[in-house]
Amino acid sequence: MKRILIFSIVIGLVLLVGCNLPGDALPEQLDPTSAAIVQMTVEAVQQGSVSGPAGGDDPGEADSPAEDSSEPGDDPADATATPKDDDEDDGEHGTDEARFVSDVTIPDYASVEKGEEFTKTWRLQNVGTATWTTEYHLVFDDEEQMGAPDRVPFPAEVPPDGFVNISVDLTAPDAAGEHSSYWMLENEDGEIFGTGPDFDMAVWLIVVVSGDDLQTGNSPQGIAGGATITNATVTANPVNFSGSCPAQINFTYTVTTSSDGIVNYKLILTTVSPSGYVFDPPPEYSDTVAGPATLSLPYALFSSSSVTATARVQAVGSNTFTSPPLQFTINCN
Repeated sequence: MKRILIFSIVIGLVLLVGCNLPGDALPEQLDPTSAAIVQMTVEAVQQGSVSGPAGGDDPGEADSPAEDSSEPGDDPADATATPKDDDEDDGEHGTDEARFVSDVTIPDYASVEKGEEFTKTWRLQNVGTATWTTEYHLVFDDEEQMGAPDRVPFPAEVPPDGFVNISVDLTAPDAAGEHSSYWMLENEDGEIFGTGPDFDMAVWLIVVVSGDDLQTGNSPQGIAGGATITNATVTANPVNFSGSCPAQINFTYTVTTSSDGIVNYKLILTTVSPSGYVFDPPPEYSDTVAGPATLSLPYALFSSSSVTATARVQAVGSNTFTSPPLQFTINCN
């Protein structure tokens, strides 16, 4: 740009001087005085004593101040950003979801005495995203409370993926037979959740209070004229059903005797889950046998609902024999 400026000044001087020359005069033919003026001007420009407009080589840039593209607050000295309050609630509690791991104490169908005090402990895993605090509770949900409190606080904080053993103290009922108790989980806001595919299933316990009615195995209680019963069993096909409902489970139960007499026998179905599900009771049968015999009877169960339950056969003759419970499941898709 400086060379252009010098050239422009020289041309301007030549033209100025040329105005007083004849029309056909050339720069080489300038008189000594004019040539000296041109030479002095060029030297002055080269030495910086003649300068262009301030602010740069381009005159068009001289009067344009530098454009400020900064935004307020870009300068740390002018920063006005407010840090996030550590106590600010983002409104995200996380999900409350549990997985049943195992029965630590009192497996299902454990035998207890009338009025016996016992402690049931479940092992659970936190499979949600919320941390279980000691403000969480195990709360009674359904069936028999057995003298337990309404709610039991969690013993410790349980982070996601963590495990906890949660216990409740109960007292066995006086009535002989099976007794169940269902319990749910409650978060610090009073919201109920549980286990299972949708995290809405209870954890439960089932105990058998010693007595003649439903005592597994042999009992001396019987009926007049009854046959001596030596065994009773039950099978199911399938044991676990999954598919379109109504489902069909085919049971076969047998009773074995060693003497003449009367035999009364029945299939007993007991719901494990969901709480409150009730089966239509299967019919009770009575036969008279001569000598050792084996009685076998099929029974078809139909269900349109998902259920986990047990089946067992109870036979009454001169004694009472009750088979161990067979657990079966129906999962309706």
